[in-house]
Amino acid sequence: MKAFAVLLSGIVLFVLAAFGAEAATPEAAKRVALVIGNSKYVNAVPLPNPANDAQLIASTLRNAG
Repeated sequence: MKAFAVLLSGIVLFVLAAFGAEAATPEAAKRVALVIGNSKYVNAVPLPNPANDAQLIASTLRNAG
């Protein structure tokens, strides 16, 4: 009976490890990034580059996968 419990525990641990390792891979995870380019501050002059910088970062992240 003890051998059966050890065997069953081993099988359960193996299955959990196998599924856990698969879920941890980057391919299994959905990647989401929020990129904000704020150029209009209340108490400052409008900045010319944040929108362009945000587009460049978003494009770089998209291409990286």
